[in-house]
Amino acid sequence: MDGSKKTAEPLPPVLVAGFKAYLEKGPEDAVRVWIKGSGIDDSKDALSQANSLRQVQDFYGSYRSFDVFKTRMVTSRVEAFYLVMNYDKGPLFAKFFFYKTEQGWVLVNFNFNTKEEARRIQAPSATLSILTDQNF
Repeated sequence: MDGSKKTAEPLPPVLVAGFKAYLEKGPEDAVRVWIKGSGIDDSKDALSQANSLRQVQDFYGSYRSFDVFKTRMVTSRVEAFYLVMNYDKGPLFAKFFFYKTEQGWVLVNFNFNTKEEARRIQAPSATLSILTDQNF
């Protein structure tokens, strides 16, 4: 697992733990790690993302690593992480939004897409639409 980051700030431990679970145990374990303790913990919609990751594996082969290509502090308590998940035969683009609580970072929203244009960073003026977009 690469997980290299182009900023000085560390990744939320739960993000890294989810990718480790994905590599070692598979998509369902990764999603469970990512959403544990968050407002979307045990959400059927969130858990269905594991099915999406399985479908990607059907096309691209096994998950291998991830690269962080952008992070953005939305507010002092919300940070967005834009990643490329590397598989045997292709990339998957991912967005993760975390909220900092007194206990640490929790995932509030995430999205995967095989299309590169879905990973484009929107201007700060579009922050509200990013956070309320139902496609995330």
